[in-house]
Amino acid sequence: MEISAKEVVELYILRWNQEVSHREVREHLGMETQRQWSDRAIERSTPLIFGLYSLVFVIAAHLHNRSPIQAAHCSWYHKEGLTFSDLLHAVRGVLREHLFSRVLAADPILQKFPPSKELLEAVLRLAEAA
Repeated sequence: MEISAKEVVELYILRWNQEVSHREVREHLGMETQRQWSDRAIERSTPLIFGLYSLVFVIAAHLHNRSPIQAAHCSWYHKEGLTFSDLLHAVRGVLREHLFSRVLAADPILQKFPPSKELLEAVLRLAEAA
């Protein structure tokens, strides 16, 4: 079967979105740093990680419809659109706010002596790094 150069380029372009998705799953969700010991555990966790990737997009789309998500900006690079990192940051922010409000509402000691938001953020950063 022979295909033209134009068809090769078109097929490569179709593949590009998938390549970007795989890179983002590795970078942001730890696809290749799984700590399972058995093949069956890896077989279960890989689809779950891709499901989480999809869930972030669904939640971010809902959030974006309510209030546009802002892309992170760097002085040396101007992005044209949102990246997965921007979406993940927005989703984590909403989940943190929801988690903080529920934890604070459920614990009478924390209601009397609420921790600072900076402390809670530091705890979450430590949890994410672990």
